[in-house]
This record gives sequence, C-alpha cells and structure tokens, in this order.
Amino acid sequence: MTRNRWGVVWVLTAFALVGFTACDLLPYRWDRGERIYRKECARCHGLQGNGDTIQGMGNAWTDLVDGNFRYGGDVTSMQNLIRDGVLGKMPEYDREEISREDMRALMNYLFELRGDRPPYPEPGS
Repeated sequence: MTRNRWGVVWVLTAFALVGFTACDLLPYRWDRGERIYRKECARCHGLQGNGDTIQGMGNAWTDLVDGNFRYGGDVTSMQNLIRDGVLGKMPEYDREEISREDMRALMNYLFELRGDRPPYPEPGS
C-alpha cells in the first residue's frame, strides 16, 4: 500500500473511533426528560445537575443533586417553580410551553438525576 493510502486509512480510522465514542452524546439516545433538561435547564444547572456553570456560580440553589431546595424538593413544589420561575433568577414555563407529559418526563429525570425514585414511573418499570 502506498504512503498516501495509509494516511487515508489512518484518518478514516480516527473518524470512526471518534464517532463511536460520541455515540452516547447524540440526542436520540436521551430520553424525553433528559432532552428537555439539556435544552431548558442545563445551561444554569449543569449537565449533571450540580450547578457547575458560569450562570450557576455563586448561587447554591442551582445545585439540584445536593438535597438542599429553597422552594422545596417535592414534585408539586418543583413543578410550581418550573411553571412560575424566580424573578431575575429562573425563567418561567407556562402550560403552553411545557405539556403535562413533558413535565412528568422532566420530573422523572430530575428525580433520577438526584438519585431518587421517579415520581411518575413508566408502565412496566
């Protein structure tokens, strides 16, 4: 094989390895709640929910996994907080922006993220 062909083989192999490594990062692999969380919440709360973002720095309440909740960590309190927001701190999402099914999926993901049982378990789980 010529030197040029070996270069092509190495480049293609490198792209294949990077592609296989990134497969877990592709959105189609995330469940509904995680997709919503990553799109709407992770900017401030971080991908792991621990608030380790520029927007979350200096605000202890952006950590969703430490068990300390300013407005309550139960399902109702969290749903109200998401719908109503916190003036100047967290945007609100009204009923037209987030459906009941999306809210349930988000709640399940948030509870799983902090190591708790999901409040709305999927049938058969």
